[in-house]
Amino acid sequence: MAIKAITFDLWDTLIDDETDEPKRKAQGLRSKPDERRHLVWEALNAIEPTDMAAVELAYATADAAFRTVWHDQHITWEIADRLRVVLN
Repeated sequence: MAIKAITFDLWDTLIDDETDEPKRKAQGLRSKPDERRHLVWEALNAIEPTDMAAVELAYATADAAFRTVWHDQHITWEIADRLRVVLN
């Protein structure tokens, strides 16, 4: 069988693009991962008091699961799937 195509996982694999993080820090903004966690915490906390540590743990769990599936099964979860793991 002849090879028909080769694909590459570009962003954050071949190209590590965190170039805006120093700019965010200089502006006093949270890093992108920290901002995502904060936004989820704000949304949950608006519904009922939520401990930020619980959000951090949920993200750590989801990130570990994502990396395992990505590495072992070569599957990249969509954002909705990752968020579903965080919220469960």
